[in-house]
Amino acid sequence: MTSLPVGPLVNAAAIVGGALFGLTVGSRLPERVRANLPTLFGLLSVGLGIITLPNVKYYAAVGLSAVIGTALGEWFNIEKGLNKAAAATRSWVDKILPAKGDLSTEKFLENYVSLVILFCVSGMGFSARCRRA
Repeated sequence: MTSLPVGPLVNAAAIVGGALFGLTVGSRLPERVRANLPTLFGLLSVGLGIITLPNVKYYAAVGLSAVIGTALGEWFNIEKGLNKAAAATRSWVDKILPAKGDLSTEKFLENYVSLVILFCVSGMGFSARCRRA
């Protein structure tokens, strides 16, 4: 009997909960706080990476993977593809849920890429699943 992957489920629930919290409270936060939150979360991610770095058994493979992944991403211009996917997604979402405010295309793309990275590329869900196995 296999058990449910609790780590990714908790990760997804935390992301959805944080998004809902941000939707309800975000507009009431001062602009300076909203402007600094991405930097704070970035620093927290870097700190988490530094803390877990001593536990990496094959650091050369991790470093080489990062270099190769970056090179391939630049070579194939993955950002351009994400922008096209975001534009297609926005037109689809706008048909279903019309926008209430004025969200610029640039801001939408920034949010979309952040969500894609958070859900699809985030190492936290993968790491949690590996520890659970």
